[in-house]
Amino acid sequence: MVNYKIGLVLGDLSEWKALCDFLTACAEFSVMWIWENESSLEDHRKKPDVILLEKQKGEDPTAIIGTVKENFKDSELILLVDQCESNIIFNSIYAGVSSIILKNASLSTVKQSILTSATGGSYLSPAIAKVIVEYFNGMRTGKISDFLPTP
Repeated sequence: MVNYKIGLVLGDLSEWKALCDFLTACAEFSVMWIWENESSLEDHRKKPDVILLEKQKGEDPTAIIGTVKENFKDSELILLVDQCESNIIFNSIYAGVSSIILKNASLSTVKQSILTSATGGSYLSPAIAKVIVEYFNGMRTGKISDFLPTP
């Protein structure tokens, strides 16, 4: 069985206890490190296969995505979001995330997103995928202004 190395960059760890416990218990994963913020990522030497990154309320995640990608070029990034905001979705994909899931996703969904990302795929929560489909449908019908990401 393959054992994928996981890194976590989360806000309030007390909110994520169930996820941390679940990932630690999964035979497919080794949780290498957990950070409550990105401030000391540059000093970390262990390179995970996949990093789960929480989008904080009111923050544009592209800066932290850039910092993480700079320090962990070969790691796949999964962004955890609380809302389906088109500008966040598109800007985050552009910045380098390979998967985006909702924060309220089930533990089995989180596991599947990690496995998918670790093997070179991309995973999107259905609501996130719907935003992307609506964007491209809008392009086809000429009504893209509602879906364009903000620069």
